[in-house]
Amino acid sequence: MNLKHGILLLSMIASCSALASSWKVSYQNDEMRGTSQKLAYATSDNLVNFEFPYNGGSRLGIMIASANTKLGEGEKPDSLPIIRAMLFIDKGQFQCNPYNDCHISVKFDKEEIQSFPMEEASAGRADAILVSDSDEFINNLKKHKMLIIEAEFYHAGNKQFKFNLEDFPGR
Repeated sequence: MNLKHGILLLSMIASCSALASSWKVSYQNDEMRGTSQKLAYATSDNLVNFEFPYNGGSRLGIMIASANTKLGEGEKPDSLPIIRAMLFIDKGQFQCNPYNDCHISVKFDKEEIQSFPMEEASAGRADAILVSDSDEFINNLKKHKMLIIEAEFYHAGNKQFKFNLEDFPGR
């Protein structure tokens, strides 16, 4: 499964999520190529309200993924290392494009605020962005219990979303 399929999967999951969820893990198997991919996602504990046409409350989603990998004899997809992270807003548009300083501000537990550079997930999509330094971001997800993410949204400015990381997979 490629990143576009991951974005589609997350958008379907996020649009069906009425409540904040704990981390969910799934596996995608490509029988034709003999590869597997591990995916995990969570949605924010809080809703943020945007103006029309995105009114009604929006949640931020975090999706992490392994690479598509050909598994060795006896190897299970659960053992695949997570290598990339992305964010998804179920209703809204990130203010992220090649012409501006695209970043998010994050606070893990009670630590100092950090800035993570972001990049477009794919041309023309404004509801998903990739964490440029996924390794550092994922390592922080593993070590902490709480996360606040602040991102900039089109015609809405900066908004904050909270996540409980206590059941993060791979601890």
